[in-house]
Amino acid sequence: MGVAASVNTTAPDGEQRFASSVDITNLAWIESTLAGPPPYPDRSFGGLSEPRWPDQFPPIDEDLAATGRDLYRQRCQRYHLPPLDSPDIWGYFSRIEWYDGDSLRTSPTEVLKVQNVPLSEIGTDPAQSRVLVDRRVDTAGFAGGTPETRTPGMGLDTTVCTPAAHSPPGAASPVADGESNGYPRGALVNQPLMRERYHEGPPNCLRAGAGYKARPLNGVWATAPFLHNGSVPTIYDMLVPPDERPTLVQLGSTQFDAERLGLVQDPALEARARRTPEERYVDGYFILDTQLDGNRNTGHEFSDRWRPGRDARSNRKG
Repeated sequence: MGVAASVNTTAPDGEQRFASSVDITNLAWIESTLAGPPPYPDRSFGGLSEPRWPDQFPPIDEDLAATGRDLYRQRCQRYHLPPLDSPDIWGYFSRIEWYDGDSLRTSPTEVLKVQNVPLSEIGTDPAQSRVLVDRRVDTAGFAGGTPETRTPGMGLDTTVCTPAAHSPPGAASPVADGESNGYPRGALVNQPLMRERYHEGPPNCLRAGAGYKARPLNGVWATAPFLHNGSVPTIYDMLVPPDERPTLVQLGSTQFDAERLGLVQDPALEARARRTPEERYVDGYFILDTQLDGNRNTGHEFSDRWRPGRDARSNRKG
């Protein structure tokens, strides 16, 4: 649906309802090609690897790089995990476990367990995370083309893996058509690409809680802009205090800033982008205003002056 695929929502139940123009087989091929073979038991990654620093860029200062590695271990590794070329990374793989009735089931392959950092700790803009936590899906209406073929509800009748209070593994819970309760509160569903994956692969799991996942940072220099909402243009700006980050961010350029590691920014952007309050484009580039809800560049500081649960701009020490 995100790329305007057509989806059949009116066919009678059991007659290709929800069939779409999406080439699911091709999507599965793309996913498996990018991921490569399972990293176990060989303990190696065979999929798409991170880009290497181009020769035409300024040479890397190896002394500064060594200092950066030490800082990463001290400040970042507990969230973003060890580098993927470190033997320590293999301690973060495990199988997914969940209960189906009284039976403990296990996923066929190990997966990398990344951290879900709570909003109160990371302090970044909460809009996207709150949408995922608070949204509801009403599946209790009628589907079908005519009164004769309509069926109550969308035909949702499945089982998902939910966190279990009595044990670390999740528990299988039924999900059926309901009024404004298509998925339980805090649900983020990992849907399988093909039916056989549903039966043989990891379960549909619900991820509850407001927060953001901290992925490994291999190749991070080439992935600007930063934060989940793209509100920080360079790694340099990511590492300075939040109130020193640029208020306006120019998006859409393919020019790379090899000193600050990120998107090249127009130094006169602030003055040029404020010609009219409604202006969102300057010379063809989209201008992201980080003062708007959903666009804010606060948080992700983790400095000695940061106290979780407070706004980044109120955490200044005298």
